[in-house]
Amino acid sequence: MSYPPAEVKEETLEVAESLGFDVGSAEVDPVASSDDAPVLDITYGESGFSFFFTLTEDRKPTTPVLRIAIGDSLYGSEVDNDGDYRDLLEAIFELLCRLSVALDADYAPIYNPESRNAMPHDKPLVDGIEELPRLAVYSGELVDEFGGADSMFDPDPWYTATLAGDKFVVADAPSDWLGGPWQPPTDAEYLDHAEFVDHEDSGQTVGLSDPFADLESGEYGADVGVEPDDISGEFTNDVLRLRRVRVDDERNLRRVDDNAFVRNVVDEKHDDQLDLIQAMLAEIPREPHTDEHASALLHEAIPPSFVRLDGPDDENVVTKVMALDTDVNKHQLLLSLGRVAQQDDLDDDLASVDGALDTLDDLDGEVVDEYIRQNLL
Repeated sequence: MSYPPAEVKEETLEVAESLGFDVGSAEVDPVASSDDAPVLDITYGESGFSFFFTLTEDRKPTTPVLRIAIGDSLYGSEVDNDGDYRDLLEAIFELLCRLSVALDADYAPIYNPESRNAMPHDKPLVDGIEELPRLAVYSGELVDEFGGADSMFDPDPWYTATLAGDKFVVADAPSDWLGGPWQPPTDAEYLDHAEFVDHEDSGQTVGLSDPFADLESGEYGADVGVEPDDISGEFTNDVLRLRRVRVDDERNLRRVDDNAFVRNVVDEKHDDQLDLIQAMLAEIPREPHTDEHASALLHEAIPPSFVRLDGPDDENVVTKVMALDTDVNKHQLLLSLGRVAQQDDLDDDLASVDGALDTLDDLDGEVVDEYIRQNLL
């Protein structure tokens, strides 16, 4: 950052106030502050933020001149309704973009909302950033050093935008907070250009498959179902239903407790989510009592070991996740755990996942949320 540190505080507060942050009632944190490193507590509506400034000329190369602590504000569970959440996230995102331009920042990430080591540990930044964050603003020069925005993630970034001053916004992929009730804008006064990348058009599609295709007739499993009327692009916790099932001789899933038909097992892989969901309910038997559900576990990241049960009352990764007292999106958590478990040593990774879930079972609700976000997503 080439911006004179002496002007950072004034410029920051001016930008924050223009976006509706209550700068006038800002309070200096007497414990955390010093003359060269003031900390201001500022509010936006009902949410609180701490602005940490480091104004010394001899600060370490990896110490940012400004850091803003946003706590759990990224997550919708911390806000009463979707409208307030979208308003808050829009303010945070615009603040990030406008401050990056106003302060001429080379790198302005949202740190570690999902356990990524995005804090730079050395200069130059291209070598000192261990993992790219879910979302950040970069200087054009830094983007070039990473090989261009299209080279920063595989598949391509989910969202990109350009700002004044040769700044780039790059977001990896939808997640618990990026893919929820709020998404980054594509049309805003402070954006020069913004777009979401259509992976399907670019030939990069998400692999979809039914983890129950690996189970034999008579085997038990735990499925996470969604009623047909609740099927949408995102599987939220309120629509997910745990179903303990067995595979019958016709390769249908039937509930263990009452033998009701749940869905068909789909043996073929699909490229389209709707096609796979339709195949799950393509042949519903004529019976007086059925319980039709489409599975939310249709991403190929979910291994069969997550759903298989040794017996109808046993536990596995799916049952343990569904039993958690958490506001974190359980579908996203299962996908994240699936990616971990499909590394080189499946048995060791699966044991590690099981152990982490057993640990969570002994924690309280808010602690569970924080542990998941810091360690499992």
